[in-house]
Amino acid sequence: SIEHQRTWQKSLLQVALPCGYSERYGPEGLNGFVFSQPSKVFYNEFLIGDQKERIIKVRKLKGVIAKQEERIERLQDNFADGIISSDDFTQMKTRFSEMKRNAVEDLSSMEEDTTGKSVLSH
Repeated sequence: SIEHQRTWQKSLLQVALPCGYSERYGPEGLNGFVFSQPSKVFYNEFLIGDQKERIIKVRKLKGVIAKQEERIERLQDNFADGIISSDDFTQMKTRFSEMKRNAVEDLSSMEEDTTGKSVLSH
């Protein structure tokens, strides 16, 4: 699972860092300490790749939220213009609102990545 992979990545980084360091650092180095080529490859493939996947997922969730908001607005217009019935309006609004709520919850759970930097602003 993704959560298992993140836990594994964190533990590998903790093992790879010299004692006394509690922060994560990139492959460019740490106070003169130079990461080996395999460590750089690991960093680039797993950590940076994972962040890119998260950014893509955040963008997708934002798109879902915007789409549902647009659907709700059109639905309100159609109801106001008498194109759809009250029952249809209520049923569809509930469905669109639920889809939006789920996307908002997923987005909120991704608000902070493993380094503590917000991915929502990307």
